[in-house]
Amino acid sequence: MNWFYQAAEQGDSDAQLMLGVMYDKGKGVPVDYSEAMKWYQKAAEQGNAIAQYNMGVMYYKGEGPATNYREALKWFLKAAAQGDSDAQLILGVMYEKGRGVPVDYEEAKKWFRKAAEKGNPDAQYNLGLLLDGGKTGEADDQEAARWYLKAARQGNAVAQYNLGIRYLSGQGVPIDGSEAQKWFLKAAEQGNPDAQYHLARMVEEGKGGPKNETTASVWYLKAAEQGNAEAQLRLGRLYKDGRGVAVDRDEALKWLEKAAANGIAGAQYDLGLIYYHGDGVKVSDRDARNWFLKAAMQGGLGAQFMLALMYTEGRGSPINHTMGYAWWSIAAARGHKTAKYMIDAISRVMPPGQIAEAQKEARELWKQLEQLRVPKVP
Repeated sequence: MNWFYQAAEQGDSDAQLMLGVMYDKGKGVPVDYSEAMKWYQKAAEQGNAIAQYNMGVMYYKGEGPATNYREALKWFLKAAAQGDSDAQLILGVMYEKGRGVPVDYEEAKKWFRKAAEKGNPDAQYNLGLLLDGGKTGEADDQEAARWYLKAARQGNAVAQYNLGIRYLSGQGVPIDGSEAQKWFLKAAEQGNPDAQYHLARMVEEGKGGPKNETTASVWYLKAAEQGNAEAQLRLGRLYKDGRGVAVDRDEALKWLEKAAANGIAGAQYDLGLIYYHGDGVKVSDRDARNWFLKAAMQGGLGAQFMLALMYTEGRGSPINHTMGYAWWSIAAARGHKTAKYMIDAISRVMPPGQIAEAQKEARELWKQLEQLRVPKVP
């Protein structure tokens, strides 16, 4: 430590940098951002690129001084001019997000490309993402895929996941289930929950390799435990049906409730059916109706049908043919064949005035659904 101080006081920029790092990270000394900044600045003013980058980071994150993007930009530009790829990467982020500078996608692309060409995997991923979104012009799927591949080969988990999605959809690369599964696996092994979910889905359905519901359940669990709502839904269904795992109503209910609480309409519909039929739980018309309603308002076709059925049966509320007709009208208009027959049947017991009221209610429901702009979930 004394040697570092002596060398640093004599103007050795490497020693000044090391002292800055020690105070910044608390290595051998208590964390002291003011001291870290002091030594970084001494080294930075002598042209040390790493110290310049670290100065930028402290201003960028507000460690020591208050967050100051303009000051951060100044130091990042100095480091980037010396070829520091991390500084070039963060300059790209600043221009893309408009932090300290106006949003400028062309400038962002320039800095991402400089860092990417030096082999920086995060810059390669960000460049791919920028090209993917077409923010600097028309989207270039093939060029984006090329940079994702470079980043993925260096272990960038998000790039590996995105590459898997591309091989699954054929965006910029040929459709190849085997390649998709390979890249999902690499990202999944690094803990990426979206990759874990997509890998599980492919394995469950036998896409890109042999079907194996037991292996799928393992990956669904990993993703579900990280909060992936779609994985929670699929895992709940596996436990409910006893596919790949032993039938376990409690586990099924637990994961379906988690997915439903996260807004997954399919899980809300499944819970509605469970409480409607008393499948492993006590029949609860109130719970069934509430879950069907949540799913129906998200566009769940089956839930819309079942909600109408409950209204006409008087389960969970007094018999209400008007609301039953309205929800069956919604479901029928969206392709539910049985709902069309149910409308014909219920129309026979409804007077014309009530039918007109039901049709008006259906139009109001349509307006609400259109405002939500949610996709249909079967």
